[in-house]
Amino acid sequence: MQEPPRQTIRALLIVGEVTAGPPLSPLLGQYQINVNEFITRFNEKAKIFEKGTPVDMRLTRNPTTKTYDFSLVCTPLRILFDNIRYIDKKTGKIYHSPNKFYDIMVYRAL
Repeated sequence: MQEPPRQTIRALLIVGEVTAGPPLSPLLGQYQINVNEFITRFNEKAKIFEKGTPVDMRLTRNPTTKTYDFSLVCTPLRILFDNIRYIDKKTGKIYHSPNKFYDIMVYRAL
């Protein structure tokens, strides 16, 4: 007898701000995953990340045994680039630019 395919869930969670309310509870509830147990396991794994960092979570669930395992993947680059700030060496001012990629290249060229 062939085993049913594993179910996969992907979500972008913020370290230190995961709660048992929406949108996480409905997402995990439809797969019959205990939300409080997941949050404690998530917080244990997420200790390596800085608080407030968005982390890509990938959860796989075996539907026959109803067990699950998840992994945390580093923050997507698009989010890191949104938080780029650089310091002008001459004035000491901190700049945050809407045109991040161009400014990085210009800054490195100087």
